[in-house]
Amino acid sequence: MDIEFLQFIKIGDIIRRRLVSVSPDATLKDVARIMNERGVSYVFVSGKDERGILTEGDLKRVIAFNIPTDKPVREVMSKNLITIGIEKTLWDAVVLFFKNRIRHLPVREGEKIVDVLTINDVVYFASRIPFYFIDEIKRANSLDELADLYSKLNRYIIEFVTRDEYINPINMGKIISYINDEIIRKVVELSLAEVGKPPCRFSLFVTGSEGRLEQLIKTDQDNAMIYEKNEHRDFFLQLGEVVHSNLLKIGFPDCKGGYTVGNDQWVKSVEDWIEDVKFWGSYLYPENVLNVSIFVDMRHVCGDVSLFNVVQTHLYNLAENRPLFISVLEDALRFKPPVGFGGRITKDRIDIKKHGISPIVMPVKALSFGYKIRAKNTVERIEELAKKGVISEELAKNLIASYAFLKRIHLITQVEGAKKGKISNEINLKELPKVRADFIKDTLKSIADFHKKVELRFL
Repeated sequence: MDIEFLQFIKIGDIIRRRLVSVSPDATLKDVARIMNERGVSYVFVSGKDERGILTEGDLKRVIAFNIPTDKPVREVMSKNLITIGIEKTLWDAVVLFFKNRIRHLPVREGEKIVDVLTINDVVYFASRIPFYFIDEIKRANSLDELADLYSKLNRYIIEFVTRDEYINPINMGKIISYINDEIIRKVVELSLAEVGKPPCRFSLFVTGSEGRLEQLIKTDQDNAMIYEKNEHRDFFLQLGEVVHSNLLKIGFPDCKGGYTVGNDQWVKSVEDWIEDVKFWGSYLYPENVLNVSIFVDMRHVCGDVSLFNVVQTHLYNLAENRPLFISVLEDALRFKPPVGFGGRITKDRIDIKKHGISPIVMPVKALSFGYKIRAKNTVERIEELAKKGVISEELAKNLIASYAFLKRIHLITQVEGAKKGKISNEINLKELPKVRADFIKDTLKSIADFHKKVELRFL
């Protein structure tokens, strides 16, 4: 198991916030029934002035020592809780598991316990990560080696999904993005070996699906660079060109819109980026609105994160500009599902990304910008919007379910296309089993309803 990779994954990336809790007055028999019904190995005990945890191991001791099952759980629960913050990493959790010889770890968000992480959760998550790729990427010394690994990675994804089409596409997207991050970092390292030592600090960041940690099979390059001092522009333009070229050699597809470090418009000093961001907020030209929308997905990958944070802060300050927020939202709502009058689906052949996923991703991104939510992943953004009361809890659950379902269909569609030699996002509803086709149609209708609610509230 790769320690450095575990140090990179936040606990918040894998927990589901489905805390199973009981009152301290609940009986041991009630607790055993709840654990059986919910399929969990613990219950969190929470009262006015009491809190603790009771696990399957504790119930085994109850049976072994003939403790009456009508006793309240407070008499058996573990009270001296060892907890961990949601912002900590999986490696931090592993250390606590083994240091304290425990198998359950309550997760804090602030002072509130929001879930319980188990050692089995870590093992299950880790077992699905191809650590082989992380190790080999770090050891690679040439672009040829990286190209071979990138090809193997995509073959692995195809094989993995072929074996298990019910894989969680949200976690899979994060895993693939983390691996791609590692490839980008190695490419930057090899590129610097070509052009020389950087003369000042810099940050390379990604946008698009990579920025949202939602990459699946080969998606376009979407990256940009910030450097510290204007006088070193020539060096970083050269570095950007080399990085872009090297990513192409490895197999990363180019960006048709030119949003890459190979384009001098996406390699600028921190001072120039700040001026650009201010300009975007001052003049609501279509290209400025588009640039704001693109940068909402910005995520630091390599270099000095402090430069990245400066530019990102200026970007989110634009959210206070109400006309800009409305323009970004209106632009996002152009991505519509093919739903016509009376809820009729107007297309048999649909692009699952354009007609299904983007109509969720884009408005959610726009709303997140408007409320200064810096979460990157679409699911996390939806959850944050619900917390802030921007959307209801029920709508959030429906959106997450719709998004996860469509992402799974998207992944399966891409894998099937890749096996035929051509990756495609298109599906023909008439060629699908009726149950699946109907489910897709219902999902598209629910997305159309989401759009109507957003339009009524904000436009």
